[in-house]
Amino acid sequence: MSLNFDDYYDLLQVDTTASLEEIQRAYRKTKALYSPDSPALYSMFSKEEAQELVQVIETAYKTLSNPNLRAQYDQQRMSPQAEWEEASNVQDDAIYGLSGESSGDFSSISAANSPSTNFPGESPDLMSNVVEPAPQPASNQKLGTTRFGNYVLDPEVEEYIKSVELIDGPFLKTVREYKGISIDQIASITKIGGHHLAAIENNDFTQLPPVVFSKAFVKQYAQLVGLDPQKCSDSYADLMKKEQK
Repeated sequence: MSLNFDDYYDLLQVDTTASLEEIQRAYRKTKALYSPDSPALYSMFSKEEAQELVQVIETAYKTLSNPNLRAQYDQQRMSPQAEWEEASNVQDDAIYGLSGESSGDFSSISAANSPSTNFPGESPDLMSNVVEPAPQPASNQKLGTTRFGNYVLDPEVEEYIKSVELIDGPFLKTVREYKGISIDQIASITKIGGHHLAAIENNDFTQLPPVVFSKAFVKQYAQLVGLDPQKCSDSYADLMKKEQK
């Protein structure tokens, strides 16, 4: 599993306008929360992942506590959403209809319609030599595309996806299956364990790491199935927080 955090503010649980003093307090609190003395947390991660987590926390603090690095990070931080919007536009452009020319060979029809050489009393079978054209996809059939391949668009499902505001696991699973993407495919790209992905889809929060980690997982998941990563991760995190109260 890769602990991929693209939002240091989320990791330290501070606002984007936080002062240096607030960042320092949040860093001390976060470091203590995710220390090796926290068995509840570290039971969910391997030793290597735990070490990586400590490094990420240190990097987040060093970045946000340095004005120059923070300014560069803030500028870079805005890129993922812009990239997602651009990718969405590209995906919309990639939705296309299937059409094709007939591949049938009709040359034998003229032979079938030539003067008959049948014996008297026999009925000529004019269609016996006709080759049927190969079936073609419906001209109005449209496809959507993901990085894993194409899927047949269903207007009703597309409208449903657009209408959903509160994101939960079953909704994510519905979108994934609709687009023909497997859990294994998502796991292979994100390096998130299949058991964590299944827990996300089942809203099984007891099997998920703390909110900040799960939010990062959902963000990566959403991006791969063509949903708004920020909207999905924020909504799912809110759901987790409500359930844990």
